[in-house]
Amino acid sequence: MKKFLIFLSLVCMFSLVSGQENVTENITENIPIVSVTDFEMTNFLPDEVNIGDNQFNIQIKNTGNTILENIIPLITGYGFSTYETIPIETLEPNEALYIILLSHLRESGNIVLKIKIQNKTFYQNISVIDKNATQNEEKLKEYLQQQKEKEEALLSLSLELKSLKEKYSQLQNEVSNKSALDYDVSKINLNEFKRYLRTAESNIFVEDTENAKINLNFAQEEYQDQKSLLDSAKTIPFIYRIKDNSVIFTTIAGALIMMFTLYELLKRKQESLVEKMQKLKEKNKELKEEK
Repeated sequence: MKKFLIFLSLVCMFSLVSGQENVTENITENIPIVSVTDFEMTNFLPDEVNIGDNQFNIQIKNTGNTILENIIPLITGYGFSTYETIPIETLEPNEALYIILLSHLRESGNIVLKIKIQNKTFYQNISVIDKNATQNEEKLKEYLQQQKEKEEALLSLSLELKSLKEKYSQLQNEVSNKSALDYDVSKINLNEFKRYLRTAESNIFVEDTENAKINLNFAQEEYQDQKSLLDSAKTIPFIYRIKDNSVIFTTIAGALIMMFTLYELLKRKQESLVEKMQKLKEKNKELKEEK
């Protein structure tokens, strides 16, 4: 009896569940399906272009449950014009495809495009670059940077030239002082040093930085060489100084002797001339007296 009751309970429960499923199916079958027509602009490429002709790709996704057909955008914007459009002919639900636009842009800058598709309006920012203007701007920046570097180089070279000129003057004074102190400075020659300085100064004046560097380097080397020779100069031995002085004295004495000799000759010639003139006067006097 107990087993029969359990079986009967199970049969009843199964009947109730089956009945509920049938009711649910009937309710679902009776609910009408609502058509939804909707879409979204999910992508826009590219967002940075150059002035001139460009291709834009607009991705549209069907977010409804109906098929969309012949999706064509109408786009307006400053300096923007479209000359060819490849639309989306059909778009299935949940499908995403691209509209292709061939357009021309006349103005540079940040431009807002107004995109109208059927009953919806979207806005897209794009950056339009004037490539020529950008190149000219870059060239100008490069030129200004070069000029700045050139001015800095000329200033540096001018300071180096000033320093070498001071060294040249110091070297001249040292040569003069050591010569006065009987040092042998016969090997010191500042002509090349001076020539390099003058050439470098001319190079800087005409803004020829490359040749100015070369001549200043030569001048620095010449300074080092002459400075080294001057530092190693030794005093002239006393015997050589006496010899040199005796030669000078002999030369001066010879010159004086020649002067005195010449003086004596001129004196004698003058006396002879005076004597002849006196004789001539006396003779003339005698002739007058005879007459």
